[in-house]
Amino acid sequence: MFEYFARLADFVENSSIENKDNIVKYIRRISNEKAESLEEALQRILLINQVQWQLGHILVGLGRLDYYLDRFECNEEEAENLFSEFFKLIH
Repeated sequence: MFEYFARLADFVENSSIENKDNIVKYIRRISNEKAESLEEALQRILLINQVQWQLGHILVGLGRLDYYLDRFECNEEEAENLFSEFFKLIH
């Protein structure tokens, strides 16, 4: 799976995706480092969720997001923006 992440990081790096520098950094860190921010943690959830769907899992539960993401601190406006985008993308 980590080979897939490396290919994905290369693809994003050569794309015109908004915020691609952060996304590439997050993808490259996923195999051996902990997430450092709420944005990075949400990006990891989106990535793993997508891989599960591509592998044919029909029920992908996210579990207790509040429990997993509680350690990440950010201001209310930033959190609202991140979660708004997260739920749009995951839907």
